[in-house]
Amino acid sequence: MEFVTTDSKLTINGTTLIQRRNTNTYLRNGLLYLFFFTFLVNMLSEKIDIALLAGKPYKWVIVGFLGLLLMLYIGLLFVFLFKQHWKNKIDILTIREIAMAESDKPFETDVVLKLSSKRYKVYQFRTLENQVEKFIAALQTINADTRLVKE
Repeated sequence: MEFVTTDSKLTINGTTLIQRRNTNTYLRNGLLYLFFFTFLVNMLSEKIDIALLAGKPYKWVIVGFLGLLLMLYIGLLFVFLFKQHWKNKIDILTIREIAMAESDKPFETDVVLKLSSKRYKVYQFRTLENQVEKFIAALQTINADTRLVKE
């Protein structure tokens, strides 16, 4: 069975879900995360040097603000690197929950597959093509233990 998402094609082969991407969004997003991480670390180190030389308290407020911003960004980086499932193949038997939600983009529906390893994978389907229900039904016929959640 083959299903079309906004940026890839999904094929169910036995108990394996295979994704063939049409875009390089993960590579692009990874490079953007890396660029902004290095930018924030560089900016923070420069502000620390300026605060040490100036010795003024308001310079340390800027350092504290940038440190807080960097910590929040590290949290986003952690989610991107370790919580999302990056592989193009998923064993359907490891899916424990399927969440379906409206996307932030119009005419799209998000399907979030939560795996037994606590990772997740997001697929965006076009709503007008009516493939979401067929996709979920196909996954649930193979793995009857999955729970469907509508958000």
